[in-house]
Amino acid sequence: LYPYGVNQLNTPNTKLKTYFEQAYGKKLADGEALEYKDRLVKFFSLLIEIDQRNKRKSNEAKTI
Repeated sequence: LYPYGVNQLNTPNTKLKTYFEQAYGKKLADGEALEYKDRLVKFFSLLIEIDQRNKRKSNEAKTI
């Protein structure tokens, strides 16, 4: 019905929302679930950035 990802931008994934509800022990509004999803994506983006930085530093140390 929608192109890939269009509907997913403003609607939380049902499985992810259910996971958050189980983890927090309460029902969540779609907005809350979206906020938790955004935080999770930002957290993993930060982890990827840190990993890439560490790999660059490791490679630099090997060439010295």
